[in-house]
Amino acid sequence: MKINFTIVFLIISLISAGTANAQSSAVQNALKDVQGQVQDLVTAKDEGQTDDLSLRIETFKKVVDFSISEAKDMKIKLLALDKLSKEVALWRDSIVSSLNKAIDYYEDQKESLDDTNKINLETIKKIASDFKEWRDKNYIAASSEADSYLLILQEQKAVETAMKRSERIRKDVLALLKAKIKGAAQLQELLGDADKKINEAADLNKEANDFFWNQYILPIALRNIENETTTTSSVPAATSTLMNAPLFATSTATSSTSTDANATSSPIFRTSSIKDLVESSLSQIKGAYQIFIEMSNLVRKLL
Repeated sequence: MKINFTIVFLIISLISAGTANAQSSAVQNALKDVQGQVQDLVTAKDEGQTDDLSLRIETFKKVVDFSISEAKDMKIKLLALDKLSKEVALWRDSIVSSLNKAIDYYEDQKESLDDTNKINLETIKKIASDFKEWRDKNYIAASSEADSYLLILQEQKAVETAMKRSERIRKDVLALLKAKIKGAAQLQELLGDADKKINEAADLNKEANDFFWNQYILPIALRNIENETTTTSSVPAATSTLMNAPLFATSTATSSTSTDANATSSPIFRTSSIKDLVESSLSQIKGAYQIFIEMSNLVRKLL
């Protein structure tokens, strides 16, 4: 009797596992590109081709157009999020408000370029300088927060997907063991190695999750409680609840190494940024997929 095992078909591209990281890199590169173009306008010397006023104005218009598109795109992504907790929704609304202010400012800057007769070299340099200062002060922080949230969310989905695939593979490995296929024990050992990587990925992303919650969500939530609460006695209880609240409603993305004691204790953060934590988590997921591929190749030899 021919036995069909789904593990044979689990040669999964690592490109899909890297989607979250790639999107984050694209956002960061876009931010750097805008900052670089504005900086060039501010610091350009008034000599040679840099004296071309029309070129500077057109360059700045492109920067403004891109900035508008960037802010609107981020806003759409945040508004598309559903099933948010009250606390996360408050944070999201705060970021969307900042993005709306940025869009309005960018639109005003765009309109100010319509009458080119009133613009000279010094004027465009001053406009670009003010634009850069405003953007650095009012937009970059909000954009970075939103990017971090989306990065954590995407990685959580990657972890959940890896866990589900591991469970499907586990059933096949057990079937091979039951059928007493030679080499099945090696598959079980490899799967254990993959599970360790997935669990480490889950732990790292949860750490990024907790980091984000305490850094950005909690302060806004506490201010909201203080504004809504009529008696100070209820504030400590609400604060305690918030300290242990999750950033996302999870399904399967919980590490098997976690314990109830760890879940209720205060988070202990490594000296890493949210981006570093998520990238480390993604690296573990990629490692797990590499093992899945190794297992798939081994099954082909066994059957």
